Amino acid sequence: MCTRFGVDTYTSALNALLDRNYRAMKVLLALVFEEGKPLSFTDYIDDDGRGYGPYKLTMTITRTGDKVLIDLTGSSPQAQGPINYYINENLIRMFFGIYMITVADPQILWNDGFYPLVDVEIPENSFWKPQYPAALNGRNHGIGRLFDLFGGLLGQANPDLLNAAGFSSSPHFMYSGNYSEGERKGEWFQLYSIGFGGIPGRPVGDGPDGHSLWPSFVNIPCEYLESYYPLIIDCWETIADSGGAGLHRGGNGVDVAYRFLEPGTIAIHDDRWLTYPWGVKGGEPGARAGSGSKGRTGPRRSCPARCTTSPSERTMSFTL
Repeated sequence: MCTRFGVDTYTSALNALLDRNYRAMKVLLALVFEEGKPLSFTDYIDDDGRGYGPYKLTMTITRTGDKVLIDLTGSSPQAQGPINYYINENLIRMFFGIYMITVADPQILWNDGFYPLVDVEIPENSFWKPQYPAALNGRNHGIGRLFDLFGGLLGQANPDLLNAAGFSSSPHFMYSGNYSEGERKGEWFQLYSIGFGGIPGRPVGDGPDGHSLWPSFVNIPCEYLESYYPLIIDCWETIADSGGAGLHRGGNGVDVAYRFLEPGTIAIHDDRWLTYPWGVKGGEPGARAGSGSKGRTGPRRSCPARCTTSPSERTMSFTL
């Protein structure tokens, strides 16, 4: 395109697209947010795997003139366990813009032209901006909560933008070890899986069952997992009535049961076992997450949402 039209024409067209986004978002912000009236919402991360929690996540939005301030002050201090999320201010701007455009005016072109209209305040030494040596490996729970925070916050300004909470935390599940016999004896295996649960109910309809928060993520077929890893998937199904009853119910959660064929180590990193995915406008909350294990005989035993253990010959079941 630069060769065809020239560099100056090409860059001026890009600047025009950015300016178009800026002007459209300026109008949208003025329509949605009343000037000088802060809107605030709080959700929680249940625990950090070290015995501490819940962790409070607070977001406040205030419009002054053409600009809005997204303020995360009021959120909990950084955690000892691996759940902190060192978030970038521009990521907050991006999520805010995508949410606003998607639910309020999908005709606005997606780009970062509106960034100068959005200020972001993130306090130091907080869950959102921890200091070294804070552990970060479970940060996906925090990024999932951003969807709930924006949903609960922006819906206060316009009921048409309001949605309930979803599973909001793609749980990590890891299974690793060495084959103990056969042609692959001694060979290392490692499965790292991300699970999906119920998507929030929305003004336009029910939430999807067992669906990813991210458009490009998909469930891996059971046949693939059983072909490449020493396990059998005994169950992978949605759980009826787990999404929270309402005019537009939340998406149902998923029950997944793994049967391990080799000794090794499993690790779980999940959330929403304590706090319910909340409903709105009289809708009921969704079911909480959970995990457990059992041997060939005997009862199922509950597992912490964050743990590392040996599977032996047990079955591990997850409710997402």
